[in-house]
Amino acid sequence: DADITPERLEDLSVFLLELLAEGQKVSKGKEVAMKKVLLEYYREIRKKHSLVSLYHFVDDNKNTLIQRLGIREAHFSTYDFLHILSEYVEGGLYSFLFNEGADQTYKIEDKRMIVFELDEVRDNKEILSVMLKLIKSAIQRTIWQNRSEKGIILFDEFAKQLKFDNVLESVEFYYQAIRKQNGAIGIILQSINQLPNNSTSASILENTQVIYSLRNEKGYEELQKRLNLSAHDLNQLYSIRNNLTGERKYTEMFIKIGKESNVFRLEVPPEVYAAYLTDGSENETIIAIYNQTNDMEKAIESFLKEKV
Repeated sequence: DADITPERLEDLSVFLLELLAEGQKVSKGKEVAMKKVLLEYYREIRKKHSLVSLYHFVDDNKNTLIQRLGIREAHFSTYDFLHILSEYVEGGLYSFLFNEGADQTYKIEDKRMIVFELDEVRDNKEILSVMLKLIKSAIQRTIWQNRSEKGIILFDEFAKQLKFDNVLESVEFYYQAIRKQNGAIGIILQSINQLPNNSTSASILENTQVIYSLRNEKGYEELQKRLNLSAHDLNQLYSIRNNLTGERKYTEMFIKIGKESNVFRLEVPPEVYAAYLTDGSENETIIAIYNQTNDMEKAIESFLKEKV
């Protein structure tokens, strides 16, 4: 019961109303009705809460729930609720999104790092919409509500999802909202051209205070144009050099904070370099050793000894 705070009920009701396609201009009556249904659900069902459990609760009480709670059908339709959410429960097209078999013993607030993998849903607008709602809920329950610790929101490898307007708008919202929180936000792109050239992207770039850039064989003119970089910044970008073949491997990067910029060199120990190998024959060798030892640290040590 400790988790069922007024804020949590508000969060859940907004999430459900958005699932029901009630995200635009929801009336106060519908908001109150949904919270009444949720409160009644938590009063009667004391454990193993889930979307499936809520669905069955409404289904079991569909003939009496509205009258019992004093709700008008215009504010909460049990038929619409069951009909629309049937896609997200047993046998539904998107039931895998709310799989009850997953471990539910932890609280998301207790996690130091939360990763939402969107790559597999990049072409499905319906699933992506649900995932964005879950991300919003997670951010509200962690960064927004815990100001004692600095939270970081990082969007990585999300360019494929940018064809959907709501993705870019969500990123813009967090860029604006993070200023009122104890947090930071960033996006990682292969190219600045992956970010659509529109007013929403312009707002995101205007709220960007730190710029990192790695070496780019294709040049930096578009980066200079979109980020209003100076001629001096451009010269620094073109000075970036990497050396991944010598004995002391390093990469260089351009960093700009406010109006100050410079090029920095990053050199790491062989063990760290090996840990970050993600492709090629060397990575395959490390993974092969790991499959034998089930210990990545030992696999890297063995790999480095073989290279000597």
